Amino acid sequence: MKIIIPQIPTQIFYNIAQCLESIKPTSDIEPVFWPYQQKSTLDMFDELQPDVVFLHESQLDAAFNIACQQFRFKFILLTENPIPVDLVKQPDVVITHPSFRDRIAANNIINLRPVASVAQIHNAKFEQHMSSDVLVNTGGVEITPHISNILSYINTHFNAKIIGEGQIKVPRYLGVVDIYERANFIKSTQLVIDINQYDFWDASYLKIPSICLHPTDSNMIGFNNITTLKSSIDSLLKNHLVRDKYIQLCYDHTIQNNTYYHLTAEVFRAINDTVLSQNLLQHIERLTV
Repeated sequence: MKIIIPQIPTQIFYNIAQCLESIKPTSDIEPVFWPYQQKSTLDMFDELQPDVVFLHESQLDAAFNIACQQFRFKFILLTENPIPVDLVKQPDVVITHPSFRDRIAANNIINLRPVASVAQIHNAKFEQHMSSDVLVNTGGVEITPHISNILSYINTHFNAKIIGEGQIKVPRYLGVVDIYERANFIKSTQLVIDINQYDFWDASYLKIPSICLHPTDSNMIGFNNITTLKSSIDSLLKNHLVRDKYIQLCYDHTIQNNTYYHLTAEVFRAINDTVLSQNLLQHIERLTV
């Protein structure tokens, strides 16, 4: 089965591509990461004749309508907006953020949600020069006064490291890192402070405790001010019974249904490919034995 995924800079496409690439040896699939800016839609379809196509809403153009008339395939659409009425072929599955779900008329809608990027981080390792008691990643975060106060407090009171695209002028800010460096930073810390709603899941998979500024799950320890932040940090750094129990709880919850393997399996189950869906789930089970 030939599967096209466009090289659009979005986490979900990148992670789905990596999940599919990792199961190639045990699956009858050929995932192709499509350089859509260099190769046109019709050229890509003509060359590969895909069975399944992932698309971003920005790609629903006249060329795609022509491809719909010339080729038979299933397609998964990532969108925040209503499906165009002049679209020749309707998506088999729509992936969208829950806040946009009500504006989209489709039979199969999958909620986009933060999950662990296992294919990216599985081989993360402890690095002494990256070690810290507290780690904060500013990627995907607007540095508001509230966020700045949190970072300044952590910088002043803890053996901390701060990484990510959101720049802050404190001595412990180390700048932008790549996905593999980020994974090693997480693996090398004692505690992650999640301010972007997705570091929790990667930290939990790597068995590093995380506390969240914006908790979205009942298993998360949350905080909304410096007082509760300090209390939670102290508890998880000093109380080993609490720390170990929380680590195991979060890890178990993550590997049960909160990784990109689970999300990708959900997509293929929605297009009735139960074999590939099960293969993805079996792969994450093998990784977590």
